[in-house]
Amino acid sequence: MKLVIVSDIHSNYEALIAVAHAEKADEIWCLGDLVDYGPEPAEVVQWVRHHASQCVLGNHDYALAFNADCGCAPKFRRLSELSRKMNRALLSPEQVDFLRDLPRSKDVEAGGHRFHLSHGAPDGDLYRYDLTPDASDAVLIELCRKIDADFILCGHTHFPAR
Repeated sequence: MKLVIVSDIHSNYEALIAVAHAEKADEIWCLGDLVDYGPEPAEVVQWVRHHASQCVLGNHDYALAFNADCGCAPKFRRLSELSRKMNRALLSPEQVDFLRDLPRSKDVEAGGHRFHLSHGAPDGDLYRYDLTPDASDAVLIELCRKIDADFILCGHTHFPAR
């Protein structure tokens, strides 16, 4: 079974489609942040609704769906606010409801393995950037010790981690 994990798409439909077509996955899972910044939120949300078998909520999805702060860095805040307003106008009520209904984290069994999916931190916090490439073993152990899974998958940082 080949899984493709996508995250932090940020309304970039062309990039999403390029990855999906290149990888020929059995299943596609999404770790959140479907919207904000980019120009095609409706296309991204629609595609994920129909093609991703698993999806969790990201901080930008939450901000759009609940009219909340995205918790992003000050240097990105203004761009996020402006693009979120545009993104919201481009989404149907059903697409906003889809985002609103996404879980913060999710446990999934596939291929004989247990997976824990979350956007930010493993505990479902949408905003923390704890799982960075340079995180110490002690930090990783503390963040993951309460999660009963073979694999913990988180997005949010825009960097691969171990």
